[in-house]
Amino acid sequence: MQVAERTQNGFDILDLAETQTSLIRQSNLVRLSFKDENNKLIQLIKTSVMSSEIGTLLVSKGDCLLPTGDKQNSRTFAKLLALPSSATETKQVVIDGKTFTARLLPVQIL
Repeated sequence: MQVAERTQNGFDILDLAETQTSLIRQSNLVRLSFKDENNKLIQLIKTSVMSSEIGTLLVSKGDCLLPTGDKQNSRTFAKLLALPSSATETKQVVIDGKTFTARLLPVQIL
């Protein structure tokens, strides 16, 4: 298993002399790109959808909190304290023209 840490402009894979690192994170994918020790371009792509598990970090978008996976930034607002399946109240909300089901759940404000 390789372990990486974020740097100011990308990331550093520990125990590997990689160069030209690039980290791209979007709502539907995470892509790590780098040149390995032999100057070969390597791309690692994760396309699994962000889940809403206990401990998931949340950002504020309009009147709702949305999951970010593990991404924490200046917009990170809270941490989820219960599973979405435990919600007893729901509401349909529209965000950027797309309809979602909002669930009333306990959160910890950060």
